[in-house]
Amino acid sequence: MEDKEVIERGEELATRANNLYNEKKYKEALSKYIQSLQYFQYALKHKPDEVHKLRIEEYNNRVNEIKKHLKSLQRTEEIKDKLTLDEGLELFIKVEKPSIELSKIPVANKIVITLRNALRDKSSPILLYGPPGTGKLDLGKASATELNNNFYFLDYSDAENTWGSKADNLVHLVFKMARANLPAVVFISGIEALFPKKDSSHDLKTELLKQIKDKDTGLLVIAVSNFPWRLNPKIEAFEKRIYCSPYDTEGRIKLLKMYLKEIFASVTDEEFKELAKLTDGYVYWDISTLLFDVKTEARKMCKDAKKFIKDIDGCYIPTNPSNPEGIECTLGCLPEPHKLKFPSLTMNDLVKCIKPAIFNRFKEHLMRYEKWDAKFGTPS
Repeated sequence: MEDKEVIERGEELATRANNLYNEKKYKEALSKYIQSLQYFQYALKHKPDEVHKLRIEEYNNRVNEIKKHLKSLQRTEEIKDKLTLDEGLELFIKVEKPSIELSKIPVANKIVITLRNALRDKSSPILLYGPPGTGKLDLGKASATELNNNFYFLDYSDAENTWGSKADNLVHLVFKMARANLPAVVFISGIEALFPKKDSSHDLKTELLKQIKDKDTGLLVIAVSNFPWRLNPKIEAFEKRIYCSPYDTEGRIKLLKMYLKEIFASVTDEEFKELAKLTDGYVYWDISTLLFDVKTEARKMCKDAKKFIKDIDGCYIPTNPSNPEGIECTLGCLPEPHKLKFPSLTMNDLVKCIKPAIFNRFKEHLMRYEKWDAKFGTPS
């Protein structure tokens, strides 16, 4: 196999691995990352290349991250029989004291205003609903920050996969933990699994309703649904219901700046506005993929460079071949390879990496979200 074919195959596998990782299919992603690494390591062995080294380092970090996560799940499976039910279920309740400012989250202003109004009554349950990747978790954490509360994140689906029907005790446990550490926000992910349209788990629904209705000073319940039409009609238990719509233009500008400003120092505010138009429909996952793609573009610029310049920190940055201050050398001949630094890319470099939004697959549901919001949502 030619070197070019080896690299192309490695890049193809890496792209598939990234997509699987974003979909939380970690075992499948791990397999593809490892395969991709084998191709890049083969290429590096036959032709030393700093770009390949950077890729290998990045993918090795991702592989170790996934292995750590899978090992944690395996360990939970191995020890669950040795734990009391409460001890085991506590592994699925994440506790933290967030410091995310509501005003810094790149969502539409009307969402922030509606949520702030809802937070005035510090114990009225809130439902956040909308397409995946539209900032609902950050809004939950920001609510805890706004109220200076502890934050309890409950992921019922993960617990159910491990404990089966015993996971129903998780609802009682998370409220027990939160009430012992007031003030607190209990954030329930995937509420449709706990509060289904069909009464497939009557006892669990009754327990959840009991906990929600048993209001305590300093305890706020925030639930999230990506598909609100699957929820039980008794959803009125959540007195405030807020539609987290896809990012508007201003939200995408904030999102793009948040993730891309560091390596796109030369992109102006006007250009970011243009990028926001080009990325209509983008959510967090899309920005994450875009960031990976532009880093790949930066690696390509390093690989193809014929001249480098030193910055004030002594790092080597690719420069135009016509730059008289540039040092003539290729990537493989840098005097200090460990001091290689990605270039600050331009608007054109970024535009080349823009692809159709992952969110497009949810566009068919938009009218459904809006119809549900019109019927059940809290007016902004």
